[in-house]
Amino acid sequence: MTVRILELSATPATPPRKKSLRAIQKQETLQLLLKSASHLFIRKGYAGTTIEDIASRAGASRATFYLHFGRKWHVLRDIMEATVLAEALDFYRRIDAIENLSREDLKAWLLDALDFSERHKKLITVHRQALSIEPEMERHNMLFLRRCIDAMPNYLKRWGPERETYAKLRLDMLIPQLDDAARWLINDSSTLSKELVVEALLEYWLVGLSPPDQP
Repeated sequence: MTVRILELSATPATPPRKKSLRAIQKQETLQLLLKSASHLFIRKGYAGTTIEDIASRAGASRATFYLHFGRKWHVLRDIMEATVLAEALDFYRRIDAIENLSREDLKAWLLDALDFSERHKKLITVHRQALSIEPEMERHNMLFLRRCIDAMPNYLKRWGPERETYAKLRLDMLIPQLDDAARWLINDSSTLSKELVVEALLEYWLVGLSPPDQP
């Protein structure tokens, strides 16, 4: 019997399409606008920074700004998303990945979380300024809270689908509490120490993150 061996020639991979010069320029302009806005928000505050300020510093026009962003708060939203919020989600994924969470584990995590807030305090302050001025930002803030909760699937799974709403409610209360504690520490570091704030938070979070079969 003759066995025929067929050689199959591999289909050559399609080379990735190169970005057009226009697309590259558009991306570069976007980055310049984000960098410009970040600098101005921190230096002048949210209310003190105008769209004209942002565009001018980036070497662009007001019309160019609106090609990328619909409102002033949209640029702050994207700055926060790329820096503060992305890292914050990683924090919640990290705590959720720890099995048999101990008091020492949680204390170390809370200290890191407050250090994180200290590192980003300038942008966090700007974000709070914007929240007091831009009512539409509150909805985006609530959506981010949902994303933080969704970043803790192991915690939610322990409660089971029938009690998932209750489990989410617990996180819904704990996460803003941590944000408030970070704000107090940033605004009143002369009388509050990080260690004192962590000790106060620790008791609430130990109970809040305890499995449903524990008190």
